Amino acid sequence: MDEKKINHKRESAKIYALTSTCMYAMLAPFLLFLENSIGVTSQHAHTLNAYVGLIALKCVNLSAPISMIISVFMMWSKYYMNEQYRMVRFFAILPLFFIILFVTVNILSTSKL
Repeated sequence: MDEKKINHKRESAKIYALTSTCMYAMLAPFLLFLENSIGVTSQHAHTLNAYVGLIALKCVNLSAPISMIISVFMMWSKYYMNEQYRMVRFFAILPLFFIILFVTVNILSTSKL
């Protein structure tokens, strides 16, 4: 019975890891492209506050693709370390929060221009 539960957890963790890896492999280049194309242009950035805002925007925009890369690595490393299947699900879902942050900040930043 206990072996059956472990096999079920292992299979569900593998499904999470595979689907997340495929999804993030397709989304990461797209988000990196958007990060380079969205932002405040130099004609809008005349004050120190605008420069600080631009740096903060770039940091937020880079957090989504970087979190995807780190999450894929952590998912598979936790998967191959037995009994850490719960962490696989955590790392599979973690970049979604950064994607939501990415979209929210970019919507707010473009609406004020």
